[in-house]
Amino acid sequence: MTILQNEDIFKIGNGIIKTHDLLPIGTYHIQEDHNGELYLIERENLKADCKIYGDYADKAPSVYKAYLHYPKSMGVLLCGANGTGKTLFAKKLCELAKNYQMPVILVDRQFDGLTAFIDSIKQEAVVLFDEFDKTMVTQTFRGSECDPKLLSLLDGTSMNKKLFIFTVNNSKLIGEHLINRPKRLHYKFNFTIPSISEINEYLCDSIDKDKQTVIPEILEIAVRIPLNYDALRAIAFEINHGN
Repeated sequence: MTILQNEDIFKIGNGIIKTHDLLPIGTYHIQEDHNGELYLIERENLKADCKIYGDYADKAPSVYKAYLHYPKSMGVLLCGANGTGKTLFAKKLCELAKNYQMPVILVDRQFDGLTAFIDSIKQEAVVLFDEFDKTMVTQTFRGSECDPKLLSLLDGTSMNKKLFIFTVNNSKLIGEHLINRPKRLHYKFNFTIPSISEINEYLCDSIDKDKQTVIPEILEIAVRIPLNYDALRAIAFEINHGN
């Protein structure tokens, strides 16, 4: 494998000029040029920029612990509505990748030749498919269809081991080819509305100390109305600014 670098753009191919034996540790976004050729562009690393509530903070290192002993590529599915902590957990998994000397590759749309391009990266890496159900799955009258070539990456036919992370809002939309198929998706994490204890912990962390007398009132509301982290963040912001 040859990796050619031009400023912050990395291209994978079989050229004569060889600048990297392996893709440097970092975060990359797959892009397509005007000729339809795929390449990687370096971007800022993903970071879990706030606290993870519940037991998910402990699960992120456990995923890597399992991956190290896994004989082939491992799939991790993160399911849940927006504002439930799914994206934050995905960022945490990507943030930990540098501890294991693995670059992170972000995929947020479908490309021709995508599977072959990913397979051409002949080193261990983390590949994050964001909103997989919206960008990589086709809905037909027969149900959901996913590129069979993409599924082959999870079946162990590729010799290049990778950690694949999929975020989805609705797991029912990704079809039977992934759900309940532990050979392809070893882990499935369901993210739901935070519990009352998690809401209380979040509010105690987020609301100024001199304004926390309002927390019991918010907890009473949370019993009747589902509040996700986006709603809680907005509530804490308004209270801290005197509203």
